[in-house]
Amino acid sequence: MNNRIRRIFLPAAFAVSLSIPICAFAQNSSQDNQPVVGSVHTREAGIQRKMQLYFNQGLIDSNELARFQRDFDGICVKEDAARMKQDGLTGTARSVIMKKLDLFEADLDQHASKSGPLLAPPAQPK
Repeated sequence: MNNRIRRIFLPAAFAVSLSIPICAFAQNSSQDNQPVVGSVHTREAGIQRKMQLYFNQGLIDSNELARFQRDFDGICVKEDAARMKQDGLTGTARSVIMKKLDLFEADLDQHASKSGPLLAPPAQPK
């Protein structure tokens, strides 16, 4: 009887021990192709692509990209904080975030235009 339990229990325990790391790995995977939902996130994704495009074109250098990314992340944190409030992202909060994104994008475009001619950013994927 004892030998029979070992033949059943040990392979089952081994299979379970192998599946635990696979589940943990799946939780840590991230994909860049996640869908963008909502007007604010669509706008943020467009600005993010534009920053990368300007950097790739040599219109901003790595230090400038880092500064713009820091400022952009600050706006995104404020948006996240507004979403976490009890009322969520209200119309007023959305307007404030969109205005900050307008000012940020204008600053980015102005800075990049001083470095050379601007090329059109790539079309947004649908």
